[in-house]
Amino acid sequence: MEPRTLLSGMPDAGATPSQEALRLIVEVFRDGCDAAADLRRTARDLTPTQLESRLETIEHGMLSQISRICDTYQLQRPGVHRN
Repeated sequence: MEPRTLLSGMPDAGATPSQEALRLIVEVFRDGCDAAADLRRTARDLTPTQLESRLETIEHGMLSQISRICDTYQLQRPGVHRN
């Protein structure tokens, strides 16, 4: 699932790491909603198994991206060191 929203791009230079993380999470949700809407338009042509599989792919992609955002945010916090 590729980000497609208008929020994509360079981070706001004045944003705190938590503000940037929230901005990115909102972007992931918007992308997921767009992907679900696209799927809804073609759902009649899919079997229930295909539909479930595609929904799981969208969900997994969203969770994976949010997890990476949270990991990055944790590493940007003062006093947090990589092991």
